[in-house]
Amino acid sequence: MNYRKGYSFFERQELLEKARQLHTELFRKRPDAEVYSALDMRSLEAIINELRGQLIRKWI
Repeated sequence: MNYRKGYSFFERQELLEKARQLHTELFRKRPDAEVYSALDMRSLEAIINELRGQLIRKWI
């Protein structure tokens, strides 16, 4: 990956934390440490969007 076009370490960490936070809100428990760590950035963004959608459907 071209470094200039890629994500920074901190952007990846923010996405990982957001995914873990949404997982906790939805399932009432923190995911295992490795659950989201192996995913690339686009996959993390897709997972976050899916978790947000599930939360919305849960509360409607």
